[in-house]
Amino acid sequence: MHNNRETIETRICELLAQGHSLAAICRRKNLPAPSTIYKWLAESPEFSERYAHAREQQADFYADEIIEIADNCPPIHEEIAKAKVRIDTRKWKAARLAPKKYGDRLDLNATAAVKIETRSLADIFGAD
Repeated sequence: MHNNRETIETRICELLAQGHSLAAICRRKNLPAPSTIYKWLAESPEFSERYAHAREQQADFYADEIIEIADNCPPIHEEIAKAKVRIDTRKWKAARLAPKKYGDRLDLNATAAVKIETRSLADIFGAD
């Protein structure tokens, strides 16, 4: 792999893990367009794995940021409303990036009553 490309890939993963969006990263000077990054992801299993890990770290970053936003929100109605939007957006994104960790939990516990009846084969098929 070209050393410069590897350096760029590493920088992309670092920025993702720090909470930057891919769109914001691609607007930075000397970083490639999204289409180039997607091409690299398709070509390189190693980069794809590091990118996926960076996205998981990004979800953790958003979870930490949610706490900071909530803790530092002044008790002013407009600021509370703005903080709620910021928190909800980060919760949504974290759930998409790491659904097992931050996604909605499904309650898989079910209760049902089942009636079991025993009958002889003669009763079922009729005795001749």
